[in-house]
Amino acid sequence: MGKRKVRICEYCKQEIENNQPSQPSGKKIFHASCYRKYETEKYEKDKTETERLKEIEDEVNDIFGLEDITPMLRRQIQKIFEENPKFTYNGVLHSIKYYYQVMGNEPDTKYGLGFIPFIYKEAKEFYIMKNKVIDKLQKDGKFEQEIETYVYKPPKSNKNKHIINMEKL
Repeated sequence: MGKRKVRICEYCKQEIENNQPSQPSGKKIFHASCYRKYETEKYEKDKTETERLKEIEDEVNDIFGLEDITPMLRRQIQKIFEENPKFTYNGVLHSIKYYYQVMGNEPDTKYGLGFIPFIYKEAKEFYIMKNKVIDKLQKDGKFEQEIETYVYKPPKSNKNKHIINMEKL
């Protein structure tokens, strides 16, 4: 009998069993879960700092229902990275999504993003656990489609619009 060719995952450097799902990419081969991580890291490395900040600002605009980010919110984002140098762009983005989409908090421009340093670790643990569950389900063949998430967009308020009664003038 001939020898079986050993397939090694390029990401985790572990052997790929015949019954495990695998993903070829050019001359490389990956576990299905490792390929997703590899592609994410590759994509993240290609982004510049400006693009990452823009991605965070776009998410904040969507959540708060703004056309353009306010100077206060932009300054808060800059301050978060200055005061917490170990925070990543992806981590801050996930913290924002976790606070508003998962925890269900209402957006309030009065307080902005001051909560991020307090929930960063909790959000990180949540997304790590979520990815582990998805990987396990994919490995067992029980998870085949992506989960849709919906973003809450608050209605635009008319609080700041002053009505001038021309008859009283």
